[in-house]
Amino acid sequence: MSAFAVLTSPRLREIGAFLDERRAALLAEAALVPDAAWQRRPATGGWSASELIEHLRTVEDSVARLMTKLVGDALAAGGQLETDHGPLVDASPARRAADRGRRIEAPARVAPRSAPERQAALQGLAASRAALLAAMRLGDGLALGALEWPHAVLGPMHLYDWLVFVGAHEERHAEQLREIREAVAPA
Repeated sequence: MSAFAVLTSPRLREIGAFLDERRAALLAEAALVPDAAWQRRPATGGWSASELIEHLRTVEDSVARLMTKLVGDALAAGGQLETDHGPLVDASPARRAADRGRRIEAPARVAPRSAPERQAALQGLAASRAALLAAMRLGDGLALGALEWPHAVLGPMHLYDWLVFVGAHEERHAEQLREIREAVAPA
């Protein structure tokens, strides 16, 4: 059962299903990277599988902190309740983050600062997901579409878009993980 099943908002449950699907695909790719190649960077440059997972953890932690802050501020101000329960994942502009055809340089604040061993990297990713779920639980039932914060590349986004971004970002990097595996794993 999904950890997101505890949420009452139809929109957050929809996003939770999207996040679960993207995480499962990412972890499937990560499992294919041999241990001996986990921290090896491609000869052509770029991150190792370990660094990529560390980047994803950092981004997800950042989104969880952003959501906690904005939701906390909204709750302190009386918190507008959600009245729109229609689907939104497919229409979110944050889905563009999955497009590997457009090169995006990660800002220094979310660039990997370490290359942890596989188990530590995956534990960190699980912890960032738990933090995101906690932030979503805090905002469950609130009008998260009214709470906005700009993304450096994608522009203005509300909190629903930020949550979709986490999944689209993992979709993007699952493909990059496959590319890394092909470049560094012995044939």
